[in-house]
Amino acid sequence: MKEHVKVKIGLLGLGVVGSVLVSLIRQNVQRIEHETGISVEIEKVFVRSAGKKRDIDLNGLSLTTNISEIIEDPDIDIICECMGGSGYKETFEFLQTAMKNKKHVILSSKKALAEYAEQLLFTAYINRVHLKYDATVGGGIPIAKVLENAFKGDKLLRISGIFNATSNFIYTKMSSDNQSFGEALKIAQEKGYAENDPADDVDGIDSTNKLIILSLFGLNKIIRRSDLHPESFTRIEIRDMHYANELGYRIKPVATISGKNDTVDYYVGPYLVPSIHIIANTFNNNNTIVLEGEHCGELAFYGEGAGSFPTASAMFDDLVNILSAEKVQNEFPFTKVDNINITNSPAKYYWRFTVKNETGILASITRVLAMYNINIERLIQKNAVEGGIELVLLTSNVNSKISVIEALGLSGIKCQAVIPYL
Repeated sequence: MKEHVKVKIGLLGLGVVGSVLVSLIRQNVQRIEHETGISVEIEKVFVRSAGKKRDIDLNGLSLTTNISEIIEDPDIDIICECMGGSGYKETFEFLQTAMKNKKHVILSSKKALAEYAEQLLFTAYINRVHLKYDATVGGGIPIAKVLENAFKGDKLLRISGIFNATSNFIYTKMSSDNQSFGEALKIAQEKGYAENDPADDVDGIDSTNKLIILSLFGLNKIIRRSDLHPESFTRIEIRDMHYANELGYRIKPVATISGKNDTVDYYVGPYLVPSIHIIANTFNNNNTIVLEGEHCGELAFYGEGAGSFPTASAMFDDLVNILSAEKVQNEFPFTKVDNINITNSPAKYYWRFTVKNETGILASITRVLAMYNINIERLIQKNAVEGGIELVLLTSNVNSKISVIEALGLSGIKCQAVIPYL
């Protein structure tokens, strides 16, 4: 955009993120002009309620409740989307219109991007505009910039880590304070880490959305949201936390993806991680993202979960990058992954059973496992509980977890917990 002397910006939304972004732009107008040679001006801001009281100086800001005044205004060059997570289909439609009107877009809605990545990216490509989305993932971790500028002489094999700080806070409370999932969730809500309806966080939806976005940055792969199926983080009991610790692991809310050629392998859900690993040592409302390269090995990035300041800061960086860019990319770098090429590969598993304290029970379990060529790596027998005694196993790779669970059920053995481990 360096051919422009002056660039006008339109904002969609003036909530906590939009307010911080306005402040950042206002405070850095001279710096932006010094670094890019371009002067910037906030032309107009879309709000749903013009009369709402806001914690920001509105002097000099032109507000509108008609979004068309921004996305169809020929004088506005860049759109900054700060509309939040609700109404993401509507957000997608607004951004499509903006890009068709030749406006560059800076995106913050991870839901809109994860659900409509293919359409948004292709619309940006055919209209020769920038679509920036660093603010959709990572919170205080500048992971998008790392993925964009690193691995030039290497190949990224896997992206994994803790992408949802809310669930990690809950797991930390369960493990350290002996609280149930529900008790820890209530504390997270009281501290403002979790919404009143926490389903996106605790059912793995937020982590899945971020995994899809990271695959765009790191693997150049477009994955449909409907093709990924997370396992809920809610199905963990305190006893599983304690047994994992006894075995040298910690249970963490993990998301992981790897790509090879036209295929991807993924998992989102509870995971036993060795207690010495950085993911296992990520506590409270923090995230860790681990990148595994073919030659460089593992690189880990640690930081706080998303908030208004990290998100707005990432959007501001995207703005400067657009202003500094020489031209829009000529090639469409992304490959769409069909659902037949999306897999959950065989995994090693932690198993917990409550069984009758009688002769032959362990033999029944090992007989079923042997049918599926599964080896027992570790076994611990716990004290008697209501209904029998507890057995905890770590096994080798399992090709079909569901088939094994069904076979065990036919032998009268019920699994209380089945969790993959690293």
